Amino acid sequence: MIRFLKISGVIVAGLVVLAVILLVVAKLFVTPERIRRTVLPLAEKSLDRKIEIGDIRIRLFSGVSIENLQVRMREGDQRFVSADSLVLRYQLLPLLKKQVVIDAVRLKNPTIHVIRNADGSFNFSDLLKNKGESMTAAGKPALAQAGNGPAVNLLVSTVQISDGRLRFTDRALGAEPFEYQATGLAGSAKDISLEKAFPFNLSARLNEGDFSASGTFDPAGGKIQANTELKEFNAVDFAPYFKDRFPGRLSSADFDMDASITGDARKMDIAGGIRASRIDMELEALPDAPVRNAQCRLDYDLSVKLAEEEVQIRRADMDINGIAVSASGGVMQYASVPRLDIALTLPETGLQEIVSAVPENLVSGVARMDPAGTVAADVRIAGPADQPKALLKTGKVRLDRVQAVVGELRPIASGTVNLSAEKIFANGLQVKLGEDTVSVDMEVTEFFSAPVHITHRAHAGHLDLDALIAAAGQGKRAAQDKGADKAGGRKKTPAANKVGPFDLPLRVDGRIEADRARYRDLPITDLLIHYTLADNLLTVDRMSAKLAQGQAKGDARVDLAEKGLDYDVNLDLAGIQSGPVASAFYRKAAGMFSGTADIQARIRGRGVRMADIRKNLNGRTDFRISDGRIDSPALAGGLADKLGIRTLNTLDFDVFKGNFRIESGKIRVNGDYDSSDLKMKPSGTIGLDGSLGLDLNLRLAPDLSSRLPQDSPVARLLADKQGWTQVPVRVSGDLSGPRFSLDRSRLRDQVKEKVLENAFQKLFD
Repeated sequence: MIRFLKISGVIVAGLVVLAVILLVVAKLFVTPERIRRTVLPLAEKSLDRKIEIGDIRIRLFSGVSIENLQVRMREGDQRFVSADSLVLRYQLLPLLKKQVVIDAVRLKNPTIHVIRNADGSFNFSDLLKNKGESMTAAGKPALAQAGNGPAVNLLVSTVQISDGRLRFTDRALGAEPFEYQATGLAGSAKDISLEKAFPFNLSARLNEGDFSASGTFDPAGGKIQANTELKEFNAVDFAPYFKDRFPGRLSSADFDMDASITGDARKMDIAGGIRASRIDMELEALPDAPVRNAQCRLDYDLSVKLAEEEVQIRRADMDINGIAVSASGGVMQYASVPRLDIALTLPETGLQEIVSAVPENLVSGVARMDPAGTVAADVRIAGPADQPKALLKTGKVRLDRVQAVVGELRPIASGTVNLSAEKIFANGLQVKLGEDTVSVDMEVTEFFSAPVHITHRAHAGHLDLDALIAAAGQGKRAAQDKGADKAGGRKKTPAANKVGPFDLPLRVDGRIEADRARYRDLPITDLLIHYTLADNLLTVDRMSAKLAQGQAKGDARVDLAEKGLDYDVNLDLAGIQSGPVASAFYRKAAGMFSGTADIQARIRGRGVRMADIRKNLNGRTDFRISDGRIDSPALAGGLADKLGIRTLNTLDFDVFKGNFRIESGKIRVNGDYDSSDLKMKPSGTIGLDGSLGLDLNLRLAPDLSSRLPQDSPVARLLADKQGWTQVPVRVSGDLSGPRFSLDRSRLRDQVKEKVLENAFQKLFD
C-alpha cells in the first residue's frame, strides 16, 4: 500500500512538473507577437485575402483568442468575413519541440458576406481550388518559420461557428443586385482536409424559415453529400429568382422542404420532398381563374446537370389539393426559359374531387353540372414553359361512368379520350342516355382558341325519344322549382322561358344516327341528323328517317343569337301512314285518321314557351292523303248526327289534299276532299290548341242526298240537276269535341240563289 502511494505521488508530481513546463513553454513560444508574425501571414497566404485582427489573448488550456477579426474581399476593401472573436486551439505536446500546432478554429458572432457575380462565380470560388500550399491532409501540417523562432504548424482540422449571420448578394439576376440574409448561423466541421472528405453541419434562420444541413464535403473532388431541411419558407420573399420566368404572379406560398444531395459542381443527385401551403397565384394563361389557398405535396428524385442547366426527373409524385399526379422526364434551360419534356400520370380519381381541386372560376359551370364518376390519365407535355397552351403533346384520358347534368339530361360516359398537340379525339366512347347507349366518335381542335372546333358522330342502336324528352321535362320542372320565391312562396319566371341569346365559342359539325327510335309509340328507323353550329347559328342541313311506312326528310335552322331563339324548319313526309303520325303529334287524334300522306311543311317561329310559339309560329304545309278514312265518333259521327245520315259515321275518301297556313297561332285551312259519296272544300282555322272554326262546304252524292230527312230544306231546295246537294256546315269547338251546325247565313244565300235559278228556269221555259 505504501509502495502504491509512493508511485502515485511520483506520477502526480511528474504531471505537475509537466504542466508547469508546458505553461512555461507556452508563455515563451505562444505569444501575440509570434502569432502576428507567423500565423497571420500564413492565413493571408492561404486565403489570398488581407486579414486584420485586434487583441490577442493566450490561455494554456483554452487556446488563443483573437478579437475583432476581419477578412477582406480578395479585391476591394469590403469585408468577406468578420467576427467578434476567433479562438485558435493549439496542441500542447508539440510545444516541447518548440513547435506551435494550431488544429481548431472557433468563430463567435461571425458575419459572412457571400457574393454571386454576374458571371455566376462566387467571391469564394477560388478557395474551392486545391492549392496544396498552406494546408495539407490531417497529420501532415504545413510548416511556417519566422526568422530564427520556432516553427508554427497550421493544421485546421476543426471549425466551429456560433451565432453568425450570412449576408448574400446576388448580382446575376439583373441590373439591381438582390440581397437576403440568414441569421442564427451555427455550424461545425472536423477533420478538415483538402485531400479527403470531412463532415460538417450547419443551421440558420433564412428569413422566417429554419434551415439545417449536415453531411460531408470533399474539397479535392469538389464533391458534397448532404441532408438539408427548410421549414416555413416563404417563396414570395425570393421572387426575383423566378418572377421573370413564372407565367403569372405569385402572391403567397409557404414551403417545407427536405432533400438529400449528392454530387459536385457538374452534377447533383437530389431526392426529397416539398410541402407547399397557402398558394395564391394568378396565371397569365388563365386570368379569370386565380388559385386561392391551394395545397401541394411533391416527393421527388432528380438528377441536375448544373453546367447544362438540365434536370432529369426520375420520379416526382405530387398531390395537388388532394389529387395525386406522378411525373417523370426532364427540364432544360431551367435558369432562363425552362423547356419541359414531362410525362404525367393521373391514377383513377373521382371527378368531384378533381373539380374541387381546380380554381373555382375555371370550373364554376362544371360544378353546377354535378359531375360524378372517375377519370385516369397519361399525358406528355413538352415545350417552353412560357407557352403553356402549346405544351400538350400526347395523352389518354380514361373515363369510367363519368356523368353530369347537361341541359336537363344526365348522360353517363365511359371510354378513352386521346390527346395530341393538334386535337382531342375519341373513338367508340359509350354514352348512356337513360336505357339507351350511344357510341360517340369525336374530334376537338383549336381548343385553346375561339371558336373551339368539334366534329362528332353519335350512333345508337335504339333511342327512346319519349324517355329523353320526359327526362328533359323533369329537369326543367326542377329548375322552375328552384326559382320559387322563398319569401312569398311564388315561383319566379323560369329562366328557360327566356332562352337566349347565346354566344357560344364553338364550331360544331355533328352527325347523329339511330337504327331504331320511338316517339309517342311511333316507330322510327334509320334516323339521321347532320348539323353544324357556327357563329351561334345551328343548321340541320340533313334530317331523314323512315317512319309510318314512309320516308321523312328535312332541314332546319336555329339562330341562337336571338332572344327566345329564331328557327326555320322544312319537313317533307312521303308515303307515310297518316294515322300513326297524327296520333303521335296530337294524342286526341288517335284512331281518327288513316291513309297514305305526302306532306311538305315550311315553318318559322320563335320562342320555347307554348304561348310564345303560338304567337310567333308561321308557315305553310301542303298535304295530300290518298285512300284514307276519317273514323271518328266526334268528327264523322257528329257530322252524321247533324245531317241525320247514319252512314256518315265513317268517311272513306279517294283524295284529301290542300294546305295549312300558320299565322299568329292559328292554322288556316284550305282543303279539297273527294270521294264517291262526299265532296267538300273545308276552309277556316284550326287553333294550335285544337280549337276549330271551319266551313266544310259539303256536297253530298245523290245516294246520300236521298237519305236526308224529307222535311229538311236542304233536301228540297239545294240539290243540283245531277242530284248532288250542297250543304253549308260549320264546325266549332275543338278536335276532341267538335260541334256541327248549319251556316244559316250561307244557307239563306244558297236558297235565294236556288229560288232565283228556278224562277229564271221557269221564265225561259
